[in-house]
This record gives sequence, C-alpha cells and structure tokens, in this order.
Amino acid sequence: MNMDNKKEPAMTAIRSEKNRGGEDLYIRPAVLSDARQLAAFGKKTFQDAFARLHNKEDFDQYVSEAFSEDRIRSELNESTSFFFIAELSRQWVGYVKLAHTRPPDCVTKLPAIELARLYAAQEYWGCGIGPALIKACTDFARNHACRSIWLGSWKENLRGNRFYQKMGFEITGTKTFVLGSDIQEDHVFIKVL
Repeated sequence: MNMDNKKEPAMTAIRSEKNRGGEDLYIRPAVLSDARQLAAFGKKTFQDAFARLHNKEDFDQYVSEAFSEDRIRSELNESTSFFFIAELSRQWVGYVKLAHTRPPDCVTKLPAIELARLYAAQEYWGCGIGPALIKACTDFARNHACRSIWLGSWKENLRGNRFYQKMGFEITGTKTFVLGSDIQEDHVFIKVL
C-alpha cells in the first residue's frame, strides 16, 4: 500500500458528490497541517457521540490522550494510517481514519484494513456524511488490494451499529476496548469487498 497522504495537496477531492441537502460534499486526504484542527474536531465528535454514556473521569482521560494534537500528528505521520476529511463549503463535517492493524482472528478475508474511526459533526447526523465516508473507505481499500474492511463498535452503540449494518457490514465476532477503568465489549464488523 503506497499512498502518500502526508503531502500538502491543493484542495483536491478524492470524492465529490451531493449530500442529502444538495450541497457539494468533498472528501480529501488529511495532511500534517490538519493535525490541530483534526484533534479538536475528533475530540468534539467523539464527545458528542459518547460522553453522556461514560464515567466522566475515564472518558476525559481517554479523550485527552487519544485526541491530543501530538497524538494526531503522530498518527498522520504513520505510514499505516490514512485520514480523510469530509467538507461542505470548506467546513469540516466528518472524518474517517483507516489503519493497517492486525485484525482479530474472526476477520478472515485478508488483507484487511481497519476502519478505526468514523465521525460526523452532530448537526450533520443523517445528512449522508457517513455513507459518503464509507464509500471513500471502500474505494480506498479496493484500490489498495484489500479484501475486506473491519471495525470494532461498542455493543451499546446502537445507532452506530445499525448504520454499519445498513452499509453492508456484518458482525463476525467480539473484542474488548478499554476506556479508562471501563472494559467494554465491541462487536467486530466486517465488510467483504
């Protein structure tokens, strides 16, 4: 897999389509200069999705580590991580992170790539941002000879789990996710390409 998403391209969409509101939605690779904004946007979208469902101390500690600017900058520099930003009128409305990681044993269609994060700004939930990001991920994975995309999603994430099933992902197993002192059980989803 050789995609250099670390360079500073002009505003070049890898995918452009109309969202449900009829606006042009652009999805582009994230670049290193996006680190600060990506950290803030990632933190906000994760908090909007899950803060109310977790112990505040555990949640705040996880968020401060997982979405620090240094952490995001490091992930952007990793050759095995790929971020894409969804924009409407140059405003960020969603993002996704793909990563080459070791999949759980229940993921058997290899090579596989992990859909590690997929979030949209809360005010754009239901506006077609998620499906457009999934399409970009699917195109990227196919273009890089992956046979499947896998992800872990908390079993209590009912809205997200319905979305993944609607997008053609199937539950193939479980794995754990640690958020502070909270050990959670995640569904492992796979989408065969």
